[in-house]
Amino acid sequence: MGGPFPSSLGTITDINRGSVMLVRTELATRQSACAETLFLQNSISAINDPAIRDARLETRTNNNSSYVMELLVGYGLILSANWTTVPVQQWLCWAALMWIGGSTAVSFLRSRTIEVRMTGFWRSLWIVGVSLMLATPALAIAAKMHTLQQPYGPMANAEAFAGYAVWALAQQWLLQGYFLPRLAQVMPREGWAAAIVAGLFAVAHLPNVILTVMALFWGLTATFLFLRFRSIVTLGFAHAILGIAVAISIPGPVLHNMRVGLAYLQYQRPCELGLAQDGYRVSSTTWNGSHRQAQKLQLAAQPSQ
Repeated sequence: MGGPFPSSLGTITDINRGSVMLVRTELATRQSACAETLFLQNSISAINDPAIRDARLETRTNNNSSYVMELLVGYGLILSANWTTVPVQQWLCWAALMWIGGSTAVSFLRSRTIEVRMTGFWRSLWIVGVSLMLATPALAIAAKMHTLQQPYGPMANAEAFAGYAVWALAQQWLLQGYFLPRLAQVMPREGWAAAIVAGLFAVAHLPNVILTVMALFWGLTATFLFLRFRSIVTLGFAHAILGIAVAISIPGPVLHNMRVGLAYLQYQRPCELGLAQDGYRVSSTTWNGSHRQAQKLQLAAQPSQ
């Protein structure tokens, strides 16, 4: 006899299976939540663990100490090279180059909070345009006042300008690629590090007062622009444009040919150099004449044979 019992039994079985699946799902969810809770508790415990916290603090302190040492030694070698003469100056320049290059290579093993973005180059090209806009009227005023430096030939100027452009890029890398990242690791704010970098850049141009003021202003501007765009190349181009404009617009005796350090103090104006050369020629002629006269007197005093 047929009846409703088989279908009822099937329905009951399906309900039981669904209940079992719901129970299993609920248990799995609770186990997952429990595991997450335990993970968070363990993580918080690990963070609050005095040993781990002290180890992290010690690592950070050691890194900060190494950053400060790199800064002091590198900047000290640069200043020492500014205030010495050849051959000691050449040795110090090589020492600074090796120290900065070596510490830069080591820095690849450590993390840096400041990075260079290639996309920032295109977004910061307007800086080069502004530099050209500032340099053009300066050159026009210098030409009007007859202080514009006369070229010694197109090739000589091209080589000098190209060399200064490379040096400008190197200076910008030193400021924003070497000193700024290390100071940013030590200082609580990047803005403070930027101000200190600009001050270091200005001090390196002493005792040339004009260049020191310009270097302070440019150091502040360039460093804060770098924090915005992360592009050293555009800053290097702008530095080269402005530096060349200053060099050929302001007379050499005023800027001492853009010398800094001991070379600034040893600079001789063209008239002083001419007088010194004339004095050397006069003294040499006098000494030679006296020497020849002494030889004649010595020959005359010898007894005739």
